[in-house]
Amino acid sequence: MLSSFDDYPIHSGSAPVNETATSDVNHYDRYFFNGYTKDTRLYFAVAMGLYPNRHIADASFSVVVDGRRQVSVTYGSRDLSWGVRPIGHLADLGAPVGSRQFYWLWGPVNFAGFSTHFDINEHADGSRWHEVGLVIPDAVWPDGPSPEVATSIAYRSELRSGTRWSRSFELELGFAGSRPDLMLAFEPLYEFQMMGIGYFHTEWGHGMWKGEDVHEVEAWDLPVANPTSPQNVHIQAVCRVTANDGTTTHEGVGILEQLIVGPHEPSGLVDLFDGAR
Repeated sequence: MLSSFDDYPIHSGSAPVNETATSDVNHYDRYFFNGYTKDTRLYFAVAMGLYPNRHIADASFSVVVDGRRQVSVTYGSRDLSWGVRPIGHLADLGAPVGSRQFYWLWGPVNFAGFSTHFDINEHADGSRWHEVGLVIPDAVWPDGPSPEVATSIAYRSELRSGTRWSRSFELELGFAGSRPDLMLAFEPLYEFQMMGIGYFHTEWGHGMWKGEDVHEVEAWDLPVANPTSPQNVHIQAVCRVTANDGTTTHEGVGILEQLIVGPHEPSGLVDLFDGAR
């Protein structure tokens, strides 16, 4: 079916813009944006999801604040993802096949004059099936220098006892050519619960039909009482970050997103939601 958006030259195929390439009910498009003050006293996140095969759209906003008025520099990051993932109410998929496991780290960091980013996925044995690392100058677009892509990524994470969250985290981005390797030390300050914008939320999860124009407000104290319950394991830790290239040290602030489900041998995790010892 044609829509007003079909008047714009933005088509990726012969179908109208509002027709998805798959009939899978789990197809989604999701925008995510976060922001945090340089002094780390405030963090917010806003997200919007579109689920065209379910005829549902949802949006959420969540904030962590210490209650004090402030004027400060604010950094942030934006993410857009799309594809197929489990959304809506859980469906019966029949007999279980294999064990559930997912290991995900995602970390944009802002410094004066540049930013860094990395993300990693690993199997239960620690072998890696996805990785990317970047150093991004502030003036990339339209005519600034291009981001520099890391040729190697290594990290060390020490989990906090009873959780699946890092107590300390060190990252090394390696580069080919003349650029020196960059060492980053993350100091987690507090956790933002991704449940606040729908992830793993039992009542307001992504793509759940709640009726026309339905709203709800929730509030809870941090840190959460049970960090290994399924709805609480997914977090973004607000961090102070120190970067060193062997000659210069930079101080910044950023995010270390962590979602660890199931076993992960390098972390000492063996069950679906056990905590670190």
